[in-house]
Amino acid sequence: VYTDEAMAAKGGDWGIVAVYLRTPPPPDQMQPQGGAYTSVTLGADGNTAKVIHAITDVLVAPEDPDAVLAAMADPAVK
Repeated sequence: VYTDEAMAAKGGDWGIVAVYLRTPPPPDQMQPQGGAYTSVTLGADGNTAKVIHAITDVLVAPEDPDAVLAAMADPAVK
């Protein structure tokens, strides 16, 4: 949520590469959505839902460890 808010405030073409250390389903659910997910905040005045767009890629380590290593070694990834 914080990263999404920072991206909205400052702009830029950056985001988060999510790496799952276990097998799907979460990445299989997120990839068709372009990494977007909904965050719901529960409050005394009601609930607030916000779609988060900070995740730009989803990798599954047990299925493709080379992709995870490549992302970690990529100089463009901070």
